[in-house]
Amino acid sequence: MSPEKFLTILQIYRLPDLENCVYKADGLAFLPPFLTPEFWVRRSQAKENLIELLVTELGDTSHKAPYLIVIQPQRPMYGFLLILVQLRSAANDLSIYQPYQSPVAGTRDTTLRFLKMPNPDFSKTSMSSGYEEDGETRREPMRAIHDISGYSTVFLPGDAPTFIIKSASSPPQLINTREKPIASLACLNTMNCKKGFVYRDQQGYINFAQLPAQSHYHTGWVTRKLSFGEDVHAVDFHEPSETCFVGVSRKVDFKLPDDETHLEWSSECTVKLLDQKSWSIIDEYPLNTAEVVMCIKTMSLETSEHTHTRATLVTIGTAVLRGEDLPPAGRILVFNVIDVVPEPDHPETGRKLKLVAQAEVKGAVTALSAIGTQGFMLAAQGQKVMVRGLKEDGTLLPVAFMDTQCYNSVVKE
Repeated sequence: MSPEKFLTILQIYRLPDLENCVYKADGLAFLPPFLTPEFWVRRSQAKENLIELLVTELGDTSHKAPYLIVIQPQRPMYGFLLILVQLRSAANDLSIYQPYQSPVAGTRDTTLRFLKMPNPDFSKTSMSSGYEEDGETRREPMRAIHDISGYSTVFLPGDAPTFIIKSASSPPQLINTREKPIASLACLNTMNCKKGFVYRDQQGYINFAQLPAQSHYHTGWVTRKLSFGEDVHAVDFHEPSETCFVGVSRKVDFKLPDDETHLEWSSECTVKLLDQKSWSIIDEYPLNTAEVVMCIKTMSLETSEHTHTRATLVTIGTAVLRGEDLPPAGRILVFNVIDVVPEPDHPETGRKLKLVAQAEVKGAVTALSAIGTQGFMLAAQGQKVMVRGLKEDGTLLPVAFMDTQCYNSVVKE
């Protein structure tokens, strides 16, 4: 691309007059923190090669309005809630500017300025992203889409497709898609795909899709809230099976004490296996009375002393709380996720929990971690830390220990 094709100056016109410019900022190519008509170039500033510019609105249903940019000498009028100027350089780096009105000193007038917004995300699109036409690589332009699941958003096509999404309580966020690459995308609103979008993938297939209604994007991560109706103590992800282990508990009905364990203080705790895609509970493992999950950790452990086979297992540390007048106890549980025959029309139920090993210890097991290169486990139990190895008979053999004389909340190699 020749230097003549790069964007260097921001000019604004009042339609339909395309001859008289009503606003001009010469410092666009330098991407300053504040873009103003009075911008002057410093010697140390580098000039960027800008290839695309888009003015649009971003927001959700609670913070969104039509935009209009009109500059008048005496009384500027701007009918918008949020207008963003988005710039993309030749290296596919994205810069976002937000306009605002600044008063002119000594007068009642205001002038238009642009504030550069922080963007911590780096572009994942390669330089060769695009399509060939007449022997030249052309890039797919950014596309403004005004209603996808209630969001006014911008889509960046290519080999790393990205949505720019903004909620009422957050700045614009860059959300990458799983489908890569995406050649083109457009909004779609039908009976079967309300407020969704249609896109063409690498194989040339047309796909209909929607943004998950229960998901949130204000943190830059795709998050979703799931209510268990119980207290959550620990969570960890098991990557081989694409499931989450969740330790939850709930208060049991009041019962008069019939022994020294004070059962009226106890709670009922359960380890739940959560499917990542359907967000449904596919299996559970109940713990003993008054036993609470203290920590969950996924680690690679050696499962055979003879073949030295390794497996990614989930270890759980628990504590049996029996009141302040009795010492606590604990257990170390080691689980694996195995494949079983799923229920009809429910393929996510094809995985179950399997207890591989367990060990009862003195003191609560408050922290777990992998240690060394031989597939051992480091456990904080009571006021000591102990290294254990998994044996084929389902026991956890102590290898080494160290007294810490304190409560251990985190252990790491």
